Amino acid sequence: MPNKPKTALSRVKEYGKDFVEKNNEHFCAICSIKINFSRKSSIEQHLKTAIHKKNSEKIKNKNSLNQSLINLDAEQVKEAFARDLLEAFTSAKIPLNKLENESVKNLFKNT
Repeated sequence: MPNKPKTALSRVKEYGKDFVEKNNEHFCAICSIKINFSRKSSIEQHLKTAIHKKNSEKIKNKNSLNQSLINLDAEQVKEAFARDLLEAFTSAKIPLNKLENESVKNLFKNT
């Protein structure tokens, strides 16, 4: 029994999230280029190219940076923000005792 021709969508399912299908065309989501989906070797060749590997590494590094930012707890973020704001006020020569807003005053109480 002969093999059934593959569709772009079936190749996307086969190769995972790095590829997308639009209007029965197969695109590499990482490199933003159209790939010939009818031949498996075309997809595998693209996966081995230096450009695809470089783009994949960039995305991987960006994702790890985003993950490390997510892992900061809220208290660390609040402290860093308060420190940056305090530095901005002092460099602009805005005296903190002139602040009238209670929320802003409370922000600086623990820094």
